[in-house]
Amino acid sequence: MSDNESDGGGDASVDAPALDATAGDAGADSAFDASTTYCAGRTTALFCDDFDRTTPLAALWDSTTLPGAIGLIDSSHSRSAPSSLSLVADASTGPLANLSLHKVVTVGPSAVAFRFQFRPARTGAGPSVVKFNYGSGFGYYAYMGETIDVRVGGPIPEMNIGTALISVNQWHLIEFVIEPPTMTGAGHGRLTLKVDGTVAIGPRDLDPAANAHYTTSAAIDVGIVHFPTGSWSGWIDDVEVANVP
Repeated sequence: MSDNESDGGGDASVDAPALDATAGDAGADSAFDASTTYCAGRTTALFCDDFDRTTPLAALWDSTTLPGAIGLIDSSHSRSAPSSLSLVADASTGPLANLSLHKVVTVGPSAVAFRFQFRPARTGAGPSVVKFNYGSGFGYYAYMGETIDVRVGGPIPEMNIGTALISVNQWHLIEFVIEPPTMTGAGHGRLTLKVDGTVAIGPRDLDPAANAHYTTSAAIDVGIVHFPTGSWSGWIDDVEVANVP
């Protein structure tokens, strides 16, 4: 049973096998009205995936290293019906890394929002499930469980941006907004994290040493980007990249 309207959530290096063209796309033959999906209404988005389409994951993402045993299309929970991306990670025998869906997006010189719906199923810390990198390698990633731990790095020394707490077994709208120095006019970039429409971290000033690394293209990763140890599960839905004023 889908819970897309039942709870909160706002408005809107390990080698891994490549994802088979049909792996992890359970429910692909279930009927739905494409005109009512989340992404159908996001006409200005640079990229959008609500995991509700009938085509395989590999048809929309540039590359995948997400095995079906870890990430699959699931109809048991969704923020926008009928389905979402279920993630299950077990790092009890060793760390997991770079098991993700990957997409390169032309973002231009504007501020960029990377938003998605997120539902953790277990208390405690979680894996890094999302990453945003400019073409230069500069960007941010977030460990996401009960606590969201945001870090920035790349060609500059890594820094911890901050942490935020969320509830388990509920959908939350997570939105990262990164502003290049040309947009802030402050001589440096800024990063803000919003949870369910409310600022949870920031706006945090970023190191001016990164000023040369805000390029007009970027890549997002969704999956198990890094998980040093433990076990965890959760869901992601309505992934979107968009420019913001």
